[in-house]
Amino acid sequence: MTYVLPELGPHTAVYKSRRFWCIQLSEHADFEGFAKSDDWQYIVWDKAYGAVVATICRESDGRLRGALLSQHPIWEFFNDIKTATHRLGWMMEYYLEAIGK
Repeated sequence: MTYVLPELGPHTAVYKSRRFWCIQLSEHADFEGFAKSDDWQYIVWDKAYGAVVATICRESDGRLRGALLSQHPIWEFFNDIKTATHRLGWMMEYYLEAIGK
């Protein structure tokens, strides 16, 4: 499988696995149409699809709230970036399989 690496620009990859990267968004630029906001500060990049598949927001209590980019509200809370990145990436894989994409 050929993986597509993201063009980071001013953004920072805070976690990298073989397939999924967690990217912290910069205050100064968009990434693939995503700007840092109160709703998300991180995005999950899937190198297999070459696309953003999820967003992550740090809540006031320190937990991470991850959400899939999907037609349905699918989200979950996490304690660390590594777990959030892997779980959200694979959740999206299963979601796409379920809807036949």
